[in-house]
Amino acid sequence: PCNVFLFGEQMWRPYQDELLFLGDTDEPSLDNLIAGAEDDDEKSMMLLAMAYLDGNEETDPNPEKAFYWFEKAAEKDNAEAQFNAGLLCAKGHGTKRDFEKAAYWMKKATENGGFFIIT
Repeated sequence: PCNVFLFGEQMWRPYQDELLFLGDTDEPSLDNLIAGAEDDDEKSMMLLAMAYLDGNEETDPNPEKAFYWFEKAAEKDNAEAQFNAGLLCAKGHGTKRDFEKAAYWMKKATENGGFFIIT
């Protein structure tokens, strides 16, 4: 990732080739994402968590399932998942509001390459 400074905050942004992945329209089906996530595939966990967070043509939003998969990916030291798990803990979205757990995941995110750093 590359550094971006915005309004006094230092944030991590993906490289150009990662942006191309984000725009990929050939996303796997929900069933394939579930199978991949259950097989411990980190990328599948992240895509599945986002599908449950936002909902898509195959599923309605399900914040509890989104949090579950973000936390599973976070446990694999995925900084983006750690950031998202921390954010959901802070908001109490898909899980019980827990500021200590939110701070834990946010700290882990910065330790693992950082998805964001507040300066």
